[in-house]
Amino acid sequence: MKGAAAFAVLWTVSIATVPARGDQHERPLVTLLRPDPPDPALGQMFVRLEGELGAAGFDVKVVGTTPDEAPRAAIARASETASETHAPAAIIGVFGGPAGMELWVADRLTGRSVVRRLNASGESGARASEILAIQAAEQLSASLVDLDLAPKPAKAAPPKPAEVAPTARPRPTGGEERSRFQAELGVGSLFSFEGMGPTVTPVGRLAWSALPFWGVRMTGAGLGSHSSIASSSGSATISQDLLLVESVFSPSISGPRGLRASLGVGTLHAGVEGRGSGSAQGLDASVWAAAVDAGVGLCYARAASMGFALEGHAVFASPYPVVRLLDEARATTGRPAIFASFALTGDL
Repeated sequence: MKGAAAFAVLWTVSIATVPARGDQHERPLVTLLRPDPPDPALGQMFVRLEGELGAAGFDVKVVGTTPDEAPRAAIARASETASETHAPAAIIGVFGGPAGMELWVADRLTGRSVVRRLNASGESGARASEILAIQAAEQLSASLVDLDLAPKPAKAAPPKPAEVAPTARPRPTGGEERSRFQAELGVGSLFSFEGMGPTVTPVGRLAWSALPFWGVRMTGAGLGSHSSIASSSGSATISQDLLLVESVFSPSISGPRGLRASLGVGTLHAGVEGRGSGSAQGLDASVWAAAVDAGVGLCYARAASMGFALEGHAVFASPYPVVRLLDEARATTGRPAIFASFALTGDL
């Protein structure tokens, strides 16, 4: 810098007025006016400004100016000498000394301009050059925004709709995809209203979901407790076991709760241990009878693959077992037998 003599750094930015198309890669032009001969004290500022413009998406063209050229005259000259095919849209200049420099940004097409002040008073040498470089870059960015001169991003083609792969129909419980195989483990009770008291027995089930709301399962209940009957002629203890193959329908309902309905066939077993009193003799017997089963139940999905199930069944047997004491029928089952169960359910 030369004492109190004013010097000018004139900078011209050329920006395309039509937004860039997707197939057009040309960058908007920026013309940077620098003093000729160059001032070494301002070299860092010009390097910083060129870098900021390049990073912002501009091509930079440098044009020399004389130190005593007025801002408006320099801007007008740069505008008049611009190429018609690739003319700059703005002109930017820095004028004055370190204590009172001005950054001019002029829109060539609209005639609007923004003037911002730069100040490095109290500093000298490399420190003053660094401060001016930082201030010039910041004020330049703000001025480009004020005049709406920043390059516009290319409009991207709208994305194609994503192709959604077909998915399996969701299971009814919880609306989530479930395994086709489920298991149940719990306790049950077999009894009748014709003298056959309740027994408590373990229950196990293995099910396969052939369709979203329909499946096939195997149910086993046995090796449980015994019921008993007695009279003056003797007594008997009775055990009951059940083995079924069932078709299960589970209609879909909202929420974690669900309904079940089942029809099945299998076998009902009754085991009897008799004890006589006095001259009466007790006999042991084991009867296997064909069985037809109809049941309804409620299920509750506690988690995505676990839950609880409560069911009640009517089991019809043929021939139905009868327990007699001295030829007197004292207990009958299978007309029907009632089977109730509570089980923990889970996917396999």
